[in-house]
Amino acid sequence: MDVGYLSEMEEGMIDIPQELLNPIPGLGSTEANGVADPTVWLRLYNSALNTSWYIIEKHQMEADIIFSSLRVGEEEIQVATFSRTDLEETARRAGAPTVCDTAFVPISISELMERLSAQYSDSEGGDD
Repeated sequence: MDVGYLSEMEEGMIDIPQELLNPIPGLGSTEANGVADPTVWLRLYNSALNTSWYIIEKHQMEADIIFSSLRVGEEEIQVATFSRTDLEETARRAGAPTVCDTAFVPISISELMERLSAQYSDSEGGDD
């Protein structure tokens, strides 16, 4: 795998390499297994929307995938559950592809939140 390239397909289709999907646990499994600080396995983003989706769990169906994620926009971070099809439609409406960041290295949610907190404080002019 060529780590570092951004994978996208034409017409809004999101190309997520299977080797990146394979380790993502099933929906509800982290809570059911008592995982206090789940892993964020994958990052998808859309530059036109200035939004990233950090994938925590998935449910793979025959023709679609349901994801549980942290959705990070310009002004807020929220837990989001969505389908790959929904995300592809959002990308078509935005006029820009949602891409899979193949260089993203899985990290814990707490570590991701620390990084995001630092980014948000830097972007707000954290010069006190």
